[in-house]
Amino acid sequence: MSTLALNSDNDLYFTSAGRLVTIDNKNTDAEILQRIKVRLRFFKDEWFLNSEHGVPYFQDIVSPEGSDPYILGSKSLDLNILESIFREQILDVEGVKGLIESSVDYVGADRKVTYFFQAVSINNTKITDNLIVL
Repeated sequence: MSTLALNSDNDLYFTSAGRLVTIDNKNTDAEILQRIKVRLRFFKDEWFLNSEHGVPYFQDIVSPEGSDPYILGSKSLDLNILESIFREQILDVEGVKGLIESSVDYVGADRKVTYFFQAVSINNTKITDNLIVL
């Protein structure tokens, strides 16, 4: 089964001749990285067939101290909880064997969350990226 490739702007990738580019489900690092990017940008409740799938950007997050505000729109964002959510999502991606390192950076003035991670693929190679998630 093939997957449609995405470009750096997360749009469908077309060749210069105007043809769609596909990824042929061979668990290459590029395909695994695309799965990670799609997973982290997928909102919980976005897909009607599985409302539990996705990142809970608009749902209350339950922390050890109780219920915290949701991720989007929160003035006091707990980066440890956010990193934990992202780690859990990445480890659930097909083709990811483990996570070596990760960190979250939040710029409140810009309301921008950047997530750095270094994962190990099932190919025993490192996949590293710095994603602007929100």
